[in-house]
Amino acid sequence: MAGGTLLAKYIIKIKQKYKSTDLKERLEHIVTKLKNEFSMGTSISIYEFPNDVEEMIAENKAYLSDIISFTSIDDRTYFLTMGVPIENIDFERGGMNNVLCLLIDIPFSLSFLREIEAINLFDIEFPPGFFPETVGPKLGIDGILKKVGIGSNRRPIIEAVIKPRQGLSEPLLRRVIERFLEAKKNSGWVDVIRDDQALFNPSYMPLLRRVKIVKKIIREYERETGEKVLYYVSMLAKSSALKENAKAAIEHGADGIILPRAIWQLDTIYDLRQLKDEIDENFVIEAHIYGEPLFTKNGRSTVSISVFMKMFRYLGADEAHIGGSGTRYLATTLEMKAAHHILTTKSINLKPTLPMISGGVDLVTILEVFSPKKGVIPIPENPIAIGIGKFFNSDRNIRFNSIRNLRYLLEKIMRCENPAEDIKEGKQPEGFIELTRGINWMEYF
Repeated sequence: MAGGTLLAKYIIKIKQKYKSTDLKERLEHIVTKLKNEFSMGTSISIYEFPNDVEEMIAENKAYLSDIISFTSIDDRTYFLTMGVPIENIDFERGGMNNVLCLLIDIPFSLSFLREIEAINLFDIEFPPGFFPETVGPKLGIDGILKKVGIGSNRRPIIEAVIKPRQGLSEPLLRRVIERFLEAKKNSGWVDVIRDDQALFNPSYMPLLRRVKIVKKIIREYERETGEKVLYYVSMLAKSSALKENAKAAIEHGADGIILPRAIWQLDTIYDLRQLKDEIDENFVIEAHIYGEPLFTKNGRSTVSISVFMKMFRYLGADEAHIGGSGTRYLATTLEMKAAHHILTTKSINLKPTLPMISGGVDLVTILEVFSPKKGVIPIPENPIAIGIGKFFNSDRNIRFNSIRNLRYLLEKIMRCENPAEDIKEGKQPEGFIELTRGINWMEYF
């Protein structure tokens, strides 16, 4: 690995009662001491060591290389940038978890200080040569669009999520998959069928048996219609068994692997990225933010979603979950916008990762995220996948109406046309008024 420094960027918020003109000087003193404590251990006083401790630290390189910058935004908020020599990090053996552990340790230590209200790791910058040359998505957005048969048509990809998430007998599983395909036949926009993130390998419906059943039904549909449908499986395997289980699923026909605990097991993304090269198969790797509030909304010491998005992309995720309705996943629309930008910004070395929203998504969510006036991610110029489950679990007529209405609303948004005009003339799809009752269309168009 080439030498260099990894930059970690933090926002520090000071408690109201401690703001004062001399606070910055006190904080600079604290942060300088933290630089040394990083080498010695949490809560160990620097004064317990000999006077030449600074020289000792400098010689063995087990230190934060420097406080790159420490600047104030206002009288209570500060930016802190610290550098970590990459000699401290073994990416090949320790992986991204090694990186995250080091970078979380800093705010965790600072958060115990009485002056600190909150500290957030909001960005990281990797030095050149930190990652292997094979890093990053192998498929990326264009590869996924090609796999689902959309190509240059930049409409949203619709992913139908299998519900109920547990307890699926074979007859029930078949019925659910047939519902999805029937809805596709009647509405056109069901591109991917995927497991719920909580499903893996229950005894009553093991993973490989599930793949065989689902893919057989899909292949029959594809032969009949000529339309492509992908199937992603959820992979909650132990790290030691991940590659073996993923390889078996792909060999049995799965088109993608979902990593529900990607935040907790970052290196599983890279493991699957390596597996693609090992078996010469280009399946989709989907990284999920299941459990993200424990990192992003948990009290005084937090990590921004954008940090995980950057890690997901570097490690090789072709698709990444960026949030949902806001009631299920706590990412705000602005956080989703930032995540989308990180995943899709052009890069010389990295293919873009496809952003995906999922979790309690309904038509109001669609408006809040994508509408021309209020939305934060304009479509179709910004590629997106949308995971939905609630639209399918109802009686047949309501189900078809819901899927038609989802497509209708997305097409209206893509053309910047206000549905209120159709409603005035009675041209809206059946059931649309019931699903959107109470919406002030002028807020969105």
